[in-house]
Amino acid sequence: MELIGSENFFWPGHLFSWAPPNSGISVSNDMVMVLSPKLYKEFALPYLNRIAKEFGGLFLHSCGDYSHNLENVLSIYNLRAIDIHSYPEVNFRRVCEIVGRKAILHITPGLNWKREIRDYELLWKLTARDVAEYNVKAMLVDEVSSVDEGKDKLKQIRGILEKVGS
Repeated sequence: MELIGSENFFWPGHLFSWAPPNSGISVSNDMVMVLSPKLYKEFALPYLNRIAKEFGGLFLHSCGDYSHNLENVLSIYNLRAIDIHSYPEVNFRRVCEIVGRKAILHITPGLNWKREIRDYELLWKLTARDVAEYNVKAMLVDEVSSVDEGKDKLKQIRGILEKVGS
C-alpha cells in the first residue's frame, strides 16, 4: 500500500463495485485457468496471499473455467469473492459443491450460453437451482448495454428466482 498510496487506490476494483470500502483488493488473475494446481500453488498463491494480507482481503476475477484450481483459490488468505462463469463452459454444479459458503460467487453467464443453451430463462434456472441446492452465497450478474435492458433483465432474473424458490 505504501508504494501505491491510498489516494491512488480504488477499492475493491474490477467487477466488485458492490463490495464495501476497505474490504480488500480485486485481482484479475487469468493464470488460474491455465496453470495446473501444483504450479498455481507454487507460483501464484504465495503472491496472492501477500497481496490479500496487505490489502485486507482479495476478490478474484478470472475468465474461463478454472474449476480445477478452486481448492487453491479457496485457500487464499481472506478471500472475499470469486468471479466465475456459469453454464455452459463450467460444471457450475460442481463449483457450487466445492465453494459452498467459503466465498461469495459473483456469477456471470458462460461466454457461449447463447449458442449452447439458447434459453435465457433456462440458463438462470440451472444456475439458481445449483446456488440454492448448495446454499452458496452468490450474486447473479449479467452484462447490459443500457439502463432499460438492465431493468428488463433484472425483472426477468427476479421472476426466474421466484419460480426456482431462491
